[in-house]
Amino acid sequence: MEKNEGWLDRNLRDPEFERLYERELVADDFVAQLEDAMDGIGMRPADLARKLNRKPSAISRSLRTSTNMTLGTMVDMGLAVGKRIHLSFVDARPSTSEQPVLKLISSSAGCKPKKWDSSQQPSEDAAA
Repeated sequence: MEKNEGWLDRNLRDPEFERLYERELVADDFVAQLEDAMDGIGMRPADLARKLNRKPSAISRSLRTSTNMTLGTMVDMGLAVGKRIHLSFVDARPSTSEQPVLKLISSSAGCKPKKWDSSQQPSEDAAA
């Protein structure tokens, strides 16, 4: 048995560790999806910076240290690559789940967000 086997499971019992770990997972997932979307349209970080009226260094820093990004910044970045963010809650356990809790999805041209009606739950197909 390796010394580090079970390390993550043991540490996830600590609520503070779990909180920080989950933040990092969401941030890393967002950056990976954003970079995939950028690659798909041939966009470089400098192009994203121009589109968002920011310095290229600020975009590079955001892509490296994404845990401090606000939801507003994430939405802006998604829209800049023609995507919008879809958020959903999933069971907190197990934390090592591969299912993303945040997903960039294609943006429809001229599509305005609808007001949330809590009586209408999104279907699984809509989340994909």
